[in-house]
Amino acid sequence: MLPVDEELQEIFKLKNTKFSNWIIENKVRALCVRYTESNRENRQRILRTLALQYAVQHDDICQVAKKLVCTEPENERQMIVHERTLKNVLTPAYHWLFFIIGRLQHGVKFLVDLRTDVLGIELGNYLIKEVASEITTEFPAVQQLSSLSPIPNFKTWLFDKIKQDVAFIFTMQEYEIIKDILKTKDLVSALKKILSTSLWTNDKQLSESLKEPLLRACTWYLYKEKRRGYALNSVANFHLRNGAMMWRINWMADPSPRGVANSCGIMVNYRVTKEEQRGDNRKVPLCR
Repeated sequence: MLPVDEELQEIFKLKNTKFSNWIIENKVRALCVRYTESNRENRQRILRTLALQYAVQHDDICQVAKKLVCTEPENERQMIVHERTLKNVLTPAYHWLFFIIGRLQHGVKFLVDLRTDVLGIELGNYLIKEVASEITTEFPAVQQLSSLSPIPNFKTWLFDKIKQDVAFIFTMQEYEIIKDILKTKDLVSALKKILSTSLWTNDKQLSESLKEPLLRACTWYLYKEKRRGYALNSVANFHLRNGAMMWRINWMADPSPRGVANSCGIMVNYRVTKEEQRGDNRKVPLCR
């Protein structure tokens, strides 16, 4: 196997060539597999190589920016040339690589995981502690801090589970009650249609009937659904890996169309105490 810097060189040599997309994508796919199967140290090495060798070149940016600033406004043609050049040098070389990755099967998921590795616990932990420090300095009596956070992709997960096994979400009694309310024999199709908009939240009887099963399902989604040992939900993963604990799930906390589309209007509180801000995040429990 080639060293990672040589493997990246081989890939970037193909940029702006006439090689087929199939060849380029196969090489990029092999790099993604290598990254996925690497340990943390080797992943950091790959990310460091991308950051050092394929990011924007600051010297080039400064030179082009100076030329642009020094160009007379009347010289529109030269201004346009410098603006285009500046746009090009502001685009890192790895942008092309990420574009290729995004075209691959599961490529977008890989990029999301990559972003998590880039941001990591360290940056998230720093941001949380900075905000917590500002608040507790201004309000010394505050001992506990809570977020009210969205739950993106919960509804997508919910539909998948309902399609696989409706009994995973609803008890038999809940199933019959909701079926009677919707006056349907095909509950799966009816729910998919009803929940596709936020209008169902105005139906008090239906909303109350869905409350308990959806809260129960959301609890399972946040607490039990994992990917590589971490919470499947990206927001939950961020908070839990950075010292917070899941505290309370709130029904209809966000009844806006977007909130209903993402998570059926459900939001969750994550809580951090002063002691937990100072402690080792890896030892913090997921839930209390």
